[in-house]
Amino acid sequence: GTYPNPTIGSGVVDSTNLGEAAIAQYNLAGNIIGSGNIVDGAVNTADLADGAVTTAKLGNASVSLTKIVSGTIDSTAIGSGAISQSNLAPGISLPLSGAAGGDLTGTYPNPTIVTGAVDSDKLADGAVGTTDLGDNAVTSAKIADGTIVNADLATGSVNATTIADGAVSSAKILDGAVAAADLGANAVTSSAIADGAVTTAKLGNASVSLAKIVSGTIDSTAIGSGAISQANLAPGISLPLSGAAGGDLTGTYPNPTIGFAVVDSTNLGEAAIAQYNLAGNIIGSGNIIDGAVNTADLADGGVSAPKIADGAVTTAKLGNASVSLAKIVSGTIDSTAIGNGAISQSNLAPGISLPLSGAAGGDLTGTYPNPIIVTGAVDSDKLADGAVGTADLGDNAVTSAKIADGTIAAADIAANAVTTAQIANGAVATVDIADGAITQAKLDAGVTLPPGGTAGGDLTGTYPNPTIASGAVTSDKIADGTITAADIAVGTITANEIANSTITSFQILNGTINSLDLADGQVANVDLAPNSVATGNIVDGTITNLDLAANSVTTGNIVNGTIATADIANGAITQAKLDAAVTLPPGGAAGGELAGTYPNPTIASGVIDSDNIV
Repeated sequence: GTYPNPTIGSGVVDSTNLGEAAIAQYNLAGNIIGSGNIVDGAVNTADLADGAVTTAKLGNASVSLTKIVSGTIDSTAIGSGAISQSNLAPGISLPLSGAAGGDLTGTYPNPTIVTGAVDSDKLADGAVGTTDLGDNAVTSAKIADGTIVNADLATGSVNATTIADGAVSSAKILDGAVAAADLGANAVTSSAIADGAVTTAKLGNASVSLAKIVSGTIDSTAIGSGAISQANLAPGISLPLSGAAGGDLTGTYPNPTIGFAVVDSTNLGEAAIAQYNLAGNIIGSGNIIDGAVNTADLADGGVSAPKIADGAVTTAKLGNASVSLAKIVSGTIDSTAIGNGAISQSNLAPGISLPLSGAAGGDLTGTYPNPIIVTGAVDSDKLADGAVGTADLGDNAVTSAKIADGTIAAADIAANAVTTAQIANGAVATVDIADGAITQAKLDAGVTLPPGGTAGGDLTGTYPNPTIASGAVTSDKIADGTITAADIAVGTITANEIANSTITSFQILNGTINSLDLADGQVANVDLAPNSVATGNIVDGTITNLDLAANSVTTGNIVNGTIATADIANGAITQAKLDAAVTLPPGGAAGGELAGTYPNPTIASGVIDSDNIV
């Protein structure tokens, strides 16, 4: 506002401005007191209306066994599958069952391991040596990306013809290796200069004109003390009022604050205090009218254990069906809390079973849990196929008549049971011989076999004419210095084939690197030799703000009279930047908690509402 009737600014009255017990009940707006405003343990039984504590009001795991009336939990209160093995009384056990998985097969409790084979590479690493490679056999496709290092390259083998466009990045160039002679005229554009690479030393005096300065980038650190005179200031500039505030105000102008404890309940309008005006943990039990806290006043999950006095939540305070599974402390329900007959089959978790008892019947006799099979009850129909094992048969019980013709397989014959006498001459055919069964010892002297089959390791294709696998020839496979320019096809060496810091100035022909050979942004400051970039190497107009290092533009680089208002950042002109002779008239409207105009603002009275209180 304005003097003589200023208003108190929104949100400036905090607890230091209020006297003790200054906030009365009528000052509080409805629905403003949250959990954070209530002191822990301050809500007693008398503060809660009957039935106010519903399921949503209870924190998870907040209801322990002592809070539950004995015998009140029936089957409807127990979720389906909620009872696990640990919830059963001692002595109850359940047999392991179900299908086995992973590396096992069959069913529990007797699973078996899945049959499987483990194979491995047949060729040892490094088996293909230099003598195994034919002349010109190693093409670009055979060389693994990034494996050619400096030692593999013959002197002078890398020239402009063998280097692909854009292949020479900053990482490929040895720091300081690019000299002025290596750069063509206008080869260095803005995109080729790393951000911050152009320092003050790189700029000529008076070379930075107004057009080169980004608007708003000149702040107070760039302006010398006393550099701004009266002629540099735009018309209408004024200075803010300053000095100590008094009366009900404290602090300094232009933004004074209200003094400590000067606002009491008479200064506050009815319902002026909103929820966000209250600090945390300030509402105690004495500030709450008994029975005033209803269900609607409680946030879901807002009443945690520290907020409620011990024993304050009685049965009458709990709404019907308000205690859910999440509200009950794990492991606190014992037999006294469960009604007789309350546990039905649906309450048991899947797979839980109980031991049988009583007399057995049908094909069984005796009593459970240990019945026996009735004599003669097991006939052919009762036996599963393959159920009769060797141990079930008496010695010599199986005669030829019991064996179906043609049913004896190889698995039925004991090892080494079939001798030469049992094999008819000429009866062994190719299909009868297992793969790999004929070893060198089985061959007669002088027998040779042509090489054949699929090649592996560093080779591919088939014998007797395998080829080298793509990417198999690494730097370790190549003798140092054996690759010359004649061995490299034009354009085959890309950035992927060149290891970092491999190419030095010695490998580069003077004047052969142009703009196309340099990837954008890849020539860093460390890649350039001292004083290697001359004016002739830089394209006119390509040095941008990103190319200039911090504090690189000094007064000597700026053309006189080129800094305009748009170039100066807001607030950049501090008192130290003004010449001693510069003066500005004080003026302007008062702000903050004041109104009127400077130098004589005033404070308004009797207008404090909810928005004015922190």
